[in-house]
Amino acid sequence: MRVKAPWITAARVLRLLLAASLLCPLLLYAVWAVVSYGDAVEAGERDLAHRADRARMLPQREFDRQRLIGERALDMVARLRAPGDPRAERLLHDGLRGIAQQHPGQAIWLFDRAGRALASSAVFPAPRDLDIAEELDVAALHDTGAEVGVFALSFGGSSAAERSIGVALPVADASGGLAGVVLVAQPVRHLLAPLRDLAGGAAHEIHVVHKNGRHLLGFPAQGHGWSVPPRHAADVVLHRAVTAGTDALHRDGAGRLVAVRPLADVPAAALLSVSAGDATAAWRGSLLRGALFTLPMVVLLCVTTVIARRRAMREAAAHAQVREALQRGEAAEEALRRAQRIEAMGQLTGGVAHDFNNLLQVVASSLVLVRMGPLDPRQRRAVDAIETAATRGESLTRQLLSFSRRQTVAPMTLDLREQLPKFLDLMRHSLRGNISVMSYVAPDLWPVHVDASELQLAVLNLGVNARDAMPDGGSLSIEARNVRLDGQAEVGGLRGDFVMLMVKDNGCGIPADILPTVFEPFVTTKEVGKGTGLGLSQVYGFAQQAGGIATIASTPGRGTAVILLLPRSSAAVARTAEEAQDAVAEPPLKPGNRETILLVEDNPQIAEATSLVIESLGFSVVHAADANAALEMLGSGMRIDLLFSDIIMPGGMTGLELAQLVRAHAPELPIVLTTGYSGSARDATAEGFTILRKPYNFSDFSEIVRRLLPANTGTPQNENAELLRA
Repeated sequence: MRVKAPWITAARVLRLLLAASLLCPLLLYAVWAVVSYGDAVEAGERDLAHRADRARMLPQREFDRQRLIGERALDMVARLRAPGDPRAERLLHDGLRGIAQQHPGQAIWLFDRAGRALASSAVFPAPRDLDIAEELDVAALHDTGAEVGVFALSFGGSSAAERSIGVALPVADASGGLAGVVLVAQPVRHLLAPLRDLAGGAAHEIHVVHKNGRHLLGFPAQGHGWSVPPRHAADVVLHRAVTAGTDALHRDGAGRLVAVRPLADVPAAALLSVSAGDATAAWRGSLLRGALFTLPMVVLLCVTTVIARRRAMREAAAHAQVREALQRGEAAEEALRRAQRIEAMGQLTGGVAHDFNNLLQVVASSLVLVRMGPLDPRQRRAVDAIETAATRGESLTRQLLSFSRRQTVAPMTLDLREQLPKFLDLMRHSLRGNISVMSYVAPDLWPVHVDASELQLAVLNLGVNARDAMPDGGSLSIEARNVRLDGQAEVGGLRGDFVMLMVKDNGCGIPADILPTVFEPFVTTKEVGKGTGLGLSQVYGFAQQAGGIATIASTPGRGTAVILLLPRSSAAVARTAEEAQDAVAEPPLKPGNRETILLVEDNPQIAEATSLVIESLGFSVVHAADANAALEMLGSGMRIDLLFSDIIMPGGMTGLELAQLVRAHAPELPIVLTTGYSGSARDATAEGFTILRKPYNFSDFSEIVRRLLPANTGTPQNENAELLRA
């Protein structure tokens, strides 16, 4: 039973308190900041609206006064009835001058409808070259039907200090048409100082604009961002408010709050603006004061909680050590049980494979004997079919030994462009007819350095898994292409050139809770009795052993994709054992010279078939059923030229132990050992013995025997006996 730590512990509670001591004050502070920000913005808008109402009064008062002055000037012009008569200009000048003297700072001008000066209160005669047509559309003033217009003009100058601002009143002729216009103007500089006072400092800006969007005057004189058409989308709303003549409060494109106040009886509006930051300056100050008050409380709470948490952690340390020790013990036990399960399965599989090898050896030996006799074509085809089946059985047996880790890994450089089609042909035999198989192999695919049989087994395992995931049929695709990895975590940090082999199906997929453990042994999504859960573990182990990695991705209901990443090999491509057999014809069996071979084999069928083949090769054969019987024959004085023994035998002494004993007492006697079990083969090879793997062909046997037997074969029988008796 796994020891679990309680979820609710003092350390966790104090950790939550620590988080709460930080987050709660900060959350409350943030809520208060948001609420107070809204209040600050509303207060700023109210203050701006109040200042805008005051700011409207100055230009309104000035324009009203100028309008009254202009109306008096219109009465005087109407009495003269000859505004274009040069003889009346002196009278007009004197009259306009008299009105202007009553209002210091004001100038009165009379222009015709073309914009040319006719009379002025400031100069006599009026300058004939003064033309305001480019700056003031006199005809438009009459066309709009406005009684009063406003303007900002330069009378002979261009700087802001020389510009004048005022009102324009149309002069009607006898027929009611437009005869000219009376302008009442004063220098802009006379209004700048009062505007500066109304703005209340550099934070605020105040401007006066015409309803048509033209800027008339303002403070600061060069600081306004007013333009026609608007430069920012946010300024369009302000232009509409000015044109409509309505009170408004908006944010312009520069991020400033702008209050619009239209002027009465004149086509103009006053604009007062302040930056959003200045509007919330008081709010920022309150934030700072609130932070200075909140921060010490938060620090005090955190320090207190940290001290209490450290004490609780020290108290829990002893419990954690005991719990960890118990968990390590449980983990070790679980690992041992898992290893024992895998080992038991491997031993079972290896034993079955060993028995299969013995059966296949009988078949192989019998086929050699059959081929020695006369065969008609039909019989030869039958013998060929039997030999093909035996070869296939040998391949399957080696796969079983590979699964049980009893098969010695023999990596070689392979060209998957040649090997994968062969693997696919083998896979198709394990698939149902309602599953379509598609493959793509990149034409420039790199070679890889792997064990061919292990790779074949991995592809077969993936094909079988895909088949079981598609009970109603589907599609299976296999893709091989080159990839270059740069150390991503999802591929185990691998870097360099790799060959990607992807096997993908559109089956039922793997549940998300099982997906992280599918590469572990005995993990399966199949029904009980339909899977061992070792297929994907073999795939993963193969990829790891090859220096790569295996990954998997799956979506329930849509399918699964398994990716093998195998390192690129720079070595020359080698041929597999099967290719070598296909490429090189089996050498002819070399006849013997009646040398005597001691065959030690516990299986009577193998011993019978093997003895017949060896005798047909020209050798004499004596058979011993176990190692003890072989020792008796060697010690009896019988002439023995070569010892040929199976390694795994009953009776207490293995073939390897027999060979070791014979080598110790008769080192000149040639010894050949045979087995289909890789563990025994590795041990024998490590001690320098010649190994012939089951099931073997007799051309290899003949070649090995001829290589080991000297020209003058045989050890005297009495010498063999004396050595072994010693």
